[in-house]
Amino acid sequence: TDYVRVKMGYMPYDPDDAEVNRYVTELADYDERVTNLQYRPSPEEIGFLVRHIPVEVTGDPTERIEVSNYKDLPRVETNRIRGGVCLVMSMLALKAPKLWRPLSKWGNDFGLEWGFMERFLEIQKMKKSKKKPDDAAHKKGISPDFTYITDLVAGRPVLTYPLRHGGFRLRYGRARTTGYSAAGIHPSTMVVLDKYIAIGTQLKTERPGKAAAVTSVDSIEPPIVKLDDGSVLRLENPAEARQLAKQIAEIIYLGDILFSYGDFFDRSHVLVPAGYCEEWYLREVEAALGKGAGKEGLATRTG
Repeated sequence: TDYVRVKMGYMPYDPDDAEVNRYVTELADYDERVTNLQYRPSPEEIGFLVRHIPVEVTGDPTERIEVSNYKDLPRVETNRIRGGVCLVMSMLALKAPKLWRPLSKWGNDFGLEWGFMERFLEIQKMKKSKKKPDDAAHKKGISPDFTYITDLVAGRPVLTYPLRHGGFRLRYGRARTTGYSAAGIHPSTMVVLDKYIAIGTQLKTERPGKAAAVTSVDSIEPPIVKLDDGSVLRLENPAEARQLAKQIAEIIYLGDILFSYGDFFDRSHVLVPAGYCEEWYLREVEAALGKGAGKEGLATRTG
């Protein structure tokens, strides 16, 4: 649509403050009074997008309910809630990283001035991490993302909070049972979590995407627990985990969660630093022994 606008020579959309607030109110009303949005942008995110998107996002009313505020605006045809508008704005915010990836490469070639998306992603990151605008720390490193527990349903457990020590440790790779939006955890982890997680259970995750189905992978790091007698064990064997389940006083570490690189690439998510693992150790040994050592060379030199 913006490409057509550019070719036809139309000026960009220029909303006033009342129209911007209408979008904010309409999305809130739709989410609270009609149905939950897959992603509810913050008022700051909505306001930024509305003010910078060169075309007006509009549509026919889909609900009998009227917006709770900012009615009878001269350039808005209806006071009723427009479901399409709410869904489009929600998805623009949710898919912003994926949208910006191609636009950053060829957008200017088509005369599309969407460079504001880079600034929007900074605002979104700041809002998700619950940091203040003057907090310079949000510009460096990986910030916690609270989105996945924002709309938590009563009765569902939170396995770990964002970037919390002792939660799942990220492990890159793919097993025979994992793949796109299908993560893997150790079978002993399923046991120590009282079998709440089974194969096929869908979890809302902090990153890289909004959710993932879970499968069992026994070649990644297992959980570490503290028993009633004070001993600390690394439960590599699910059978042992079942025997000791009643004696577990504390879960010190949930173990690894296996995600493929493709999940991060598809969502244009920056690669998060992973924990130290066997593959990393092998590369260090190969580097120490010389290039091309490989597993066979390693076995020969180490006996």
